[in-house]
Amino acid sequence: MSPSLPEPSAIGSDWSSNPNGGDANQSPSWQTTRDPAETNTGLVPIGCSGLKAIPAFPLARSVRQGQYVSGSLNAVVLLLEYDSAATASHFMAVFAAAIAHCPAPKTVTATTPYIRAITTTQASDVSIRDYWVEYGAGAGKTTWHEVVVRNGSKVGLGDVESAPGVTPDLEQLASALGRATSR
Repeated sequence: MSPSLPEPSAIGSDWSSNPNGGDANQSPSWQTTRDPAETNTGLVPIGCSGLKAIPAFPLARSVRQGQYVSGSLNAVVLLLEYDSAATASHFMAVFAAAIAHCPAPKTVTATTPYIRAITTTQASDVSIRDYWVEYGAGAGKTTWHEVVVRNGSKVGLGDVESAPGVTPDLEQLASALGRATSR
């Protein structure tokens, strides 16, 4: 049985489900099953100046995705199920190592290319917390906050977009991901 995705209220009171992620060409549901190989490609932190090779994420057995919205802000939750706790633990190690290679640029000018800077605030075998901001050409103005939890062979990953200077309360989402990965 696939784990259930957290309800929008797990992200915050103003969040709702976002059918098809706003893309009418996709599934009309806010909950979708994703291809594990495609998911791994999407997990590569694009724009990380220190990342010299594509991370070798282990392939999940199944992936569920939920899409959420609050005004112009977005959030995404992934529930990844691996063949074993050891494989899920390996995912956590590879993910933590990948995001550790995304420093902020020393200077930003009009010609600075797009750079994603990720700051890790917590990393262990069972929990990762980080946030990222963008610099240079095409950079967004928002900050993304991420919480990743592992429970046995399951991993829950939530990305929440916030306005500049606002840090969302991720404890409720972390708890919901913990419950979703325990089923």
